Amino acid sequence: MNPLGRSLNEVPVAIIDFETTGFSPKAGARVVEVAVARVEPGRKPELVLDTLIDPQARVLCTSIHGISDDDVDGAPLFSDVADDIVRALEGSVVGAFNASFDMSFLAAEMGAFRRGSTLRVPPHLCMMWLRPLLGIGNRCSLSVACGELSLPATSHRAAEDALATGYLWERYVSVAQSKGIRTFQDLQGLGSHKYLASLAGSMFSAADVAQIGRESSRTALKPRLEPLAEIWREENAPRTEEPQDSGVSTREYWNALASAFADQAVTAEEIDWLRSEQQRLRLGMDAIRGVHARFVASQLVSAAEDDAVSSRESEALRELFGALHALGWAPGERATPA
Repeated sequence: MNPLGRSLNEVPVAIIDFETTGFSPKAGARVVEVAVARVEPGRKPELVLDTLIDPQARVLCTSIHGISDDDVDGAPLFSDVADDIVRALEGSVVGAFNASFDMSFLAAEMGAFRRGSTLRVPPHLCMMWLRPLLGIGNRCSLSVACGELSLPATSHRAAEDALATGYLWERYVSVAQSKGIRTFQDLQGLGSHKYLASLAGSMFSAADVAQIGRESSRTALKPRLEPLAEIWREENAPRTEEPQDSGVSTREYWNALASAFADQAVTAEEIDWLRSEQQRLRLGMDAIRGVHARFVASQLVSAAEDDAVSSRESEALRELFGALHALGWAPGERATPA
């Protein structure tokens, strides 16, 4: 069943959030933490799944998410919890703040084992894209979006970020309804973006949970030891801005690039937005070049994974290099001092 024609207040939305060892599954990054928060009709967002994941590889990006090799020792594999994830998403529209990031990891991890390899992509929404579509503001990071609405600070802990995005959805539904957007079909009518097009797909069902099945000797879930912050009580206090370290800043800039390039093109408006993100995140040229280089590497791996580069892929790469040049540096150019 798809959600088209049904009220925004009638269909559950399940927010998924991953912490990972890198920025792209196509470059070999793996999931190290997953959380799902469901927003049921008439209820506040509720955490229904939260666990660390053993990536079967060294844990990288610890400076961003705070997860170490020791933390994932004894945690389940992704295949151990695949049925828990599908069950948590069952009968819902899937939401993510940056769907390009989270849905790509969901597809890659499910596709890595036999039982999950044929699972379809469910209808899903990108909260970052909904901001401009609903006239709330430009695309931005989760922390900025929460700050604008006086929601508590995000943490790069999957559970808290999933809950934060759930509260954003609650606010965005109110904005949509004030503009006469009452159903998912109305929402789809806002544009032709792939996230909106996905709403015509079928939500996960009990049959999908059964298809995934459960490992007979599965490892138990392993959430992070510290409890969820008290800021997620209903009477939560306004968010206060905290300084970001360079790892968080580069990840936010990567996510912004991924969002802009999701349709394989970068507009002049998106160039202006990305420049403003560079300034907001206080990125020096060394950091910008590092993100640009890694991003190009991930796109090259993706384009060549079938041992051929099509004319469409070649044009997309040309477009990307032009955009990165406009943003300060593209691989192959002389690296001028900052």
